[in-house]
Amino acid sequence: MYSSAVLCPQSIYVKMKIIRTRKRHEYKIIRRTKEKECYLDYIKSACHRFKKDIQLWLTFIEFLKKQYDYSTASSVYLSALQIHSNKHWLWILAAKFEFEVMVSPSSARALFQRALRLMPKCKQLWIEVGELKRSYLNISLINIICYSISNLNYYM
Repeated sequence: MYSSAVLCPQSIYVKMKIIRTRKRHEYKIIRRTKEKECYLDYIKSACHRFKKDIQLWLTFIEFLKKQYDYSTASSVYLSALQIHSNKHWLWILAAKFEFEVMVSPSSARALFQRALRLMPKCKQLWIEVGELKRSYLNISLINIICYSISNLNYYM
């Protein structure tokens, strides 16, 4: 005999929805004119289907970086952090990406602040926050010096 869970209308609906979504993505990949977005949608849906697979998230982010799709990589980092908020190294990767690639010190600082609220005793986070501040001060100092030199040359 069959169990009631197999014949449940809700489970049938969920399975049919998964099949429809999969077919739609596969059709986009198989068709003659392929677009990068077709593959991205397929990978994105895989990440959301297998949320706990951190390696899948990281592979997707690396793929986006190689495609120079940095804004999408930034949003994927945030999605991964919502699920894997207990991994301090992921917070560090995301903040470094925001600081070094997206050139957004404020976003990097906000990520570190959120991470420190969740894991205040994590020494590695505190070390990385110090490194971020040091790097930011170095960049600011270089900018001030360059600005001063350019103004000096202007008046000479």
